[in-house]
Amino acid sequence: MIPDPLPTLEPRVRERRQGLGVGASDLARQLGISRQALHKIEVGDSVPGTLLAFRLAAALHCRVDDLFTLRGPARPPTLRARGAGSL
Repeated sequence: MIPDPLPTLEPRVRERRQGLGVGASDLARQLGISRQALHKIEVGDSVPGTLLAFRLAAALHCRVDDLFTLRGPARPPTLRARGAGSL
């Protein structure tokens, strides 16, 4: 059996940043990261850690899930329950 592909993160950081009129260099400086690191996050080449994701959201006045969407396998995982026996 071939396993389902792992979910991926689809960033919407750039759209949010540009919508607010914030420059990439300014945002990167505010977050304490390089402009190149921010670019990698914006294009999906890098996944930010939890703390940086929350700092990005705070700087862009939104929630983390406004900045990132989880794109997963085509079908959701199936959970199967087994009965423990008669009650």
